[in-house]
This record gives sequence, C-alpha cells and structure tokens, in this order.
Amino acid sequence: MKWLGLLVVLVMMGCSPEHTVLSRSSILDSPKDDQAETALLEPNYDSLREHLFKKYCLDCHDSSGIFSNHDFSTYTALVGYIKLFIVADGEVDTPFVKALVSGAMPKKQPKLSDEQISVVREWVHLGLPEKAPEVDYPPITNYQDFKTEVFDKRCVRCHASFAKFPLADYTQVIQSLNKIRMSLEADKMPPKIPLDSKLKIRVIEWIDAGAPEF
Repeated sequence: MKWLGLLVVLVMMGCSPEHTVLSRSSILDSPKDDQAETALLEPNYDSLREHLFKKYCLDCHDSSGIFSNHDFSTYTALVGYIKLFIVADGEVDTPFVKALVSGAMPKKQPKLSDEQISVVREWVHLGLPEKAPEVDYPPITNYQDFKTEVFDKRCVRCHASFAKFPLADYTQVIQSLNKIRMSLEADKMPPKIPLDSKLKIRVIEWIDAGAPEF
C-alpha cells in the first residue's frame, strides 16, 4: 500500500501545472524567436512562407490539411484563391488581411503581431509578388558597408558571440572567411533562404579583396 500511495503522489506531481514538461517546440517558439522571424519578414511569398506561413498556417492550409481548399503551401495554389486578396468596395483590407486583424486567423494560435500583419498587408498591396525584387547592390568596399544587411540580419541569430562559429563582430568574421566563402558558394548559409545572388557576389568580392573593415 505504501508503494501504491507513493505512485499516486508521483503521478499527481507529474500532471500538475507546476511540473508540466515543456515540449521542444514550445521552447523553440519563444517570443525572442518570434521577434527574430518577424525581423526577417519581407513582402513576398517566399519570405512569408518561410517565416510566417510555415509556423501559423501550413498545418491546416496545405494540400493535405483540413483546409486544403485554401492551400498556402505553394505560390501557384495560393494565388488561385484570388478572392481572398481583393479589396471589396468600401473596404480597406482584403478578406485575408481582415481575418488576421480580427484574430480569426490563425486558429488556435496567438494573434499575429501588428508588425507581421503590416508585412502581409504590404505584400497584398504590392500585388502578391512571389519573390523579392532584384536589387543591384553597389560594390562593397568594407565590412561596415554590409554588416547590418548581412551579418546582423541574417547570421547573428545563430552565430552569436557565444556560438561555436561566431560572427557577431569583425574580429570573429575575419577568422572564418574561408568557411563563409564556401558556405555562400554552396548556398548552405544563410539556411532556408540564401542571400540574393548579387549580394552574395559582392560579399565574395569583399573577401577576395582582403576583407577590409573600413
């Protein structure tokens, strides 16, 4: 009986709110991670799919989900539901954006932030572009020219000062130039969405020129 009583106590402790075990996804989906993903959002489908739709929409809105009639998993499928993206007479937002603003979507998820909704709204108003526009980047002459656009925005989230492969400042960057070049040329880094091809060429040219800081 003593052993039975102890077992009951242990089970009750394991099921109580104070002893809830966090899942890996709940740990990863922290506000800090969400803010980092939002900072990467751009008004084009490729960016929205990677940094917004995957987390909030595709569990239901893909070809095999419960809302497969509104499939967001490919650009071709998504633009097929054009009625979601047309502003009706007398309205300011499309039905899709209105659902985000009201919190009706995403279901069973926190309401999207104002910043996230703003990027979606801009994407709709731009005509639902699939990809980011081509940018003709000027020649990069020193580290400061692209520190914010490349390292701060696309690298430091994973490669912070305490990481195994840190890229948080110039001293750390120049110690890893060969790795950076090989990763860029193989499109391995940044993961998921590589750098724009023209920007990648500019970074490699900067490395080849001796990677000056100023």
